[in-house]
Amino acid sequence: MFPASVTEGNTGQSKLAFPVQLSGVNCQGVTVDYEVRAGTAKDGEDFQFVAPGRLVFAPGVTNLEVVVPILGDCVPESDEVLWLALSTPTNATLAVSEAAGLILDDDRALPPEVSLASPAGGPCWTAPAVLPLVATAMDPDGAIARVEFQRDGGILLG
Repeated sequence: MFPASVTEGNTGQSKLAFPVQLSGVNCQGVTVDYEVRAGTAKDGEDFQFVAPGRLVFAPGVTNLEVVVPILGDCVPESDEVLWLALSTPTNATLAVSEAAGLILDDDRALPPEVSLASPAGGPCWTAPAVLPLVATAMDPDGAIARVEFQRDGGILLG
């Protein structure tokens, strides 16, 4: 068994495939039980539940895989881990009983964009003067509640 990784995606499902491999050909056939366990990745939120099961290697077969459906989203978050555990082998011994599955997040937080809409460039002002400041703001990842202007090391204007 080997670790596995997959990029999460933004919608629908992708597949995290854990390769499980015998070290050589077995003429008797081999079985091994498996279980998918949550780590930082949460069942039902980051991946779809996979019932515990049994892999059956027919005589001569050396490679199988356990597939875990990964649920896509658009939430910026850290990469997450789930685990595949193997147990109760027949006609074989386990070299590795557990492997990590890494869900690579592809949603990165983008910075908001703020621009000054008023006063327009070019007007002359005589000090002291009251300047009406108007800003436009856009946040591709969410919503902007307010924009604050500061001067001289953090003194809030307005």
